Amino acid sequence: MSTYRHSKSPSRLKLIILPAEHGSWGMLFESISLGLWLSPSPVVISVLVSMIAIFLFMMRPPIKIIINDWQRNRRLPRTVYAQGFVFLYVLIIC
Repeated sequence: MSTYRHSKSPSRLKLIILPAEHGSWGMLFESISLGLWLSPSPVVISVLVSMIAIFLFMMRPPIKIIINDWQRNRRLPRTVYAQGFVFLYVLIIC
């Protein structure tokens, strides 16, 4: 029985989209939640700054892929996906 695999399975896209470090997720959300809880600033500004921090954190893996592929002078399908997700994150932030 032959199995058909897509060129980009969800597990491979997950490696491009999301940071893999477990401790970094905790450090990010603990500091954001503590900052929102203790923040004397208006709620809207605090939430916007928190969202910007989350999207900048999520942009790190795709940017690393883009820079590594650029330094090695190659353009793979993962590079195209990474560029698309960086563009999407920037659009969401703006």
